[in-house]
Amino acid sequence: MEKFEFEGEEYYFSKGQFYDSMFMSVEKSAAERLAQAYFVAVDYKALSADKLLEYIKQVKDAGQVLPAKNACVFGLEKFGGDRGFVSTALPMLTSVLRQTGSPEEAVAAAKRYIEVFGVKAASVPFYTSVAAAYCDLGDYAAAKRFADRAYGMQGGSKGYTTELSLVYRRIKTETGDKY
Repeated sequence: MEKFEFEGEEYYFSKGQFYDSMFMSVEKSAAERLAQAYFVAVDYKALSADKLLEYIKQVKDAGQVLPAKNACVFGLEKFGGDRGFVSTALPMLTSVLRQTGSPEEAVAAAKRYIEVFGVKAASVPFYTSVAAAYCDLGDYAAAKRFADRAYGMQGGSKGYTTELSLVYRRIKTETGDKY
């Protein structure tokens, strides 16, 4: 749990949540203000690849999608040679782009980074996120292709509560089982 000060008050940050000095969760509007102040103070450009991934996850979990997007893009440029970084950061990028209401941008980024990174871009979470973006756009044929890639990579069924299973359910529900 990390302690910090904001507007003369003490707060704590732990696992994507903000707490007041009495260790009580703060309300959503206060958490958004705290997140903005907390994360802007971090110089993410100086972080190692592992620390940057941790930062991106924390920022994303705190609902700060634009800083998460910026950190992902920066990290992909800086650590693009690291397959582990690429395969972890890309699904977070497409996810935050979808959260900003830009599934078109998520698909465009996916295409661009697949072209740039090739096989390094391949991961179950990435293909699943891209499939969800295609669902957002109503392109269920493309969504199914990406979901099938993810399914093949994960080696078959992993249960009904995975993100991939939810994408398949969405495709089935929204198309009347056409795909």
